[in-house]
Amino acid sequence: MKNSPKLVITGYGLIGPFGVGGETLLQALRDKCSCTSECTLFDTHHQVAEVRDFRLADYVRNPRAERSPRISQFALAAAAQTLSQSGIDSKRIANESTAIVYGTGMGPAVATERSLDTIVTQGLNAVEPLNFQESVFNAPASLISIQFKIKGPIIVLPMGWTAGLYALKQGYDLLRRKTIERVLVVTADELAGKTLDALDRLGFISPNDGGDEQARPFDGRVNGTVLGEGAAAVLLESEDAARNRGGTPRVRISSCAVGGDALGPGVPDASGNAMAKVIRRAISQTGRSIADIDHVLAGTITTRESDLAELNGIEMLFGKRDYPCPVTSLKPYIGETMGPAGLISLIAGILEIEQGTVFGNRELKRADGAGITFPIESEKQSVRTVLINAIGVSGTYASVVLEAVT
Repeated sequence: MKNSPKLVITGYGLIGPFGVGGETLLQALRDKCSCTSECTLFDTHHQVAEVRDFRLADYVRNPRAERSPRISQFALAAAAQTLSQSGIDSKRIANESTAIVYGTGMGPAVATERSLDTIVTQGLNAVEPLNFQESVFNAPASLISIQFKIKGPIIVLPMGWTAGLYALKQGYDLLRRKTIERVLVVTADELAGKTLDALDRLGFISPNDGGDEQARPFDGRVNGTVLGEGAAAVLLESEDAARNRGGTPRVRISSCAVGGDALGPGVPDASGNAMAKVIRRAISQTGRSIADIDHVLAGTITTRESDLAELNGIEMLFGKRDYPCPVTSLKPYIGETMGPAGLISLIAGILEIEQGTVFGNRELKRADGAGITFPIESEKQSVRTVLINAIGVSGTYASVVLEAVT
């Protein structure tokens, strides 16, 4: 698109099983800590990656919001962190020039399950109206809009486990078309008992086989994921607008690409063709080449099919590089946070660029592939360009290229 502005992130927010904010994620990745443990929210024999010791009041003063579902509270807290970190004045966002794009994988699952339980046991008329209004997918986005008086467009994308990067893509396109001045991109998901049971029966969850339950992406022992929860948010602006208001660009979003394989639910295209097309499109939009990518933060959902879909896709494009590109998955650290997964990886990419560090894989046993390597330990090196991938359970794909701001 001709004369499109350069787009940057000026602030981000994080809620996850690792804690709150970028420093807690950075510490977990440096220390190679797994954030999975026994579930305290509902009865299950599975390990989960649960957000613990969270209090909305630590981030937002809103007693009514404290009665909202966890997913809405996560989203609101991540948005509040983002706006605070960006340094933007509240009057600049309380208008029609700021948009909210919200992505979610499963929506307000706990409220939905509660309503369905009531329908089954007591009938439709017994459903609580207040619970129903909290069960709609746009509830967290509406809460954010009300809290910060944002009057611009609100777009909600229930895009499964690629929702975070799909939301970023939507915000990216809005800004490139100069439709609005800034976009608050938010994504959130929460743990829920029946959702976990359903995903387990569909074969996506690692079985608890004697305490050895964990996500093992790209490993021959891969047998499913460990379900998690959390939220992530970023403020996306044009670089000129950010600097004119005195903001500090953290990183540049050079491109976003999305796509699908149209194969049907549950089984990504193991050939890697669909993933390769999305990666190729993302990199080509930047005007750079495969050789310019310093690191890949992977999006596999930790099944054999999604591992193959991503590895084969990457190897198609990176196989002829003069030197291998490191590839890392965050899933063994933070579990499968569903919609937020891609945006959490993106924030990890920001940390890599700012810290000059490539994060390593956790307890991975496999040989390197064609044109790629799998670092085990974090390595200090100059990081200028990072490729972020996301894969959904129904064959959706997204890739984003981050670049250091010069």
